Amino acid sequence: MDLSNHARKERRYSERWFSGKEIDWRVHGGSRVRRGRVRERSLNGMVLAVAAGDAVAPGVFVYPTDAQSALRHGFKNAVICRSIELGHKERLLFAEILA
Repeated sequence: MDLSNHARKERRYSERWFSGKEIDWRVHGGSRVRRGRVRERSLNGMVLAVAAGDAVAPGVFVYPTDAQSALRHGFKNAVICRSIELGHKERLLFAEILA
């Protein structure tokens, strides 16, 4: 049995739940604090609703602003996998949690 393939399948089908929590975050190497709302959360990922000016491209690593935020939101770092425009003022960022 190929365990890496099995793990990938498990990730894809993990249960999601609504969160609605506000989160302050920043990009890797950046100092600017950005704000978003966690729309959905799963064990391995989350969907962030952010202002268009706070959106980042897929492949960018993101972090909570501090250790308390990391504990509250259950992740230390994530990578943006996809971005969808919801109009001129808002975007959805789909992130995979790495740690």
